[in-house]
Amino acid sequence: VLRAGCDLMVLFAIFDEYTDISTPREAQQLATIIVDAMRNPEKARPADECVAGEVARQYVLSLIRWLRKLIFAVSHPDSGGYHHNVHLKVYASVLLMHSTNTRLQLFRKLKIALNV
Repeated sequence: VLRAGCDLMVLFAIFDEYTDISTPREAQQLATIIVDAMRNPEKARPADECVAGEVARQYVLSLIRWLRKLIFAVSHPDSGGYHHNVHLKVYASVLLMHSTNTRLQLFRKLKIALNV
């Protein structure tokens, strides 16, 4: 997730740098290129197009690859990621219990809480 966020910030920085030296019309064209590249990552970008289009396309392709790995990991028991999904469910249920107890002003003793 962190990598995806960093890559998106790089894309934003590239877009920002190009728009700093562009006319409003050129900036709009660049925005159209980036949006098209993100919506259609399977489509090759023209050779004479601004590099931001290819950066946007590569960003979406890497995001798709990462999401496929994540989906596989949490849905297949043999992948190792499945166990993390189980731990996440346990953690979420404990947080829900804690939230309920706090709202009801119920505070457990440490020994009892550790047995949950």
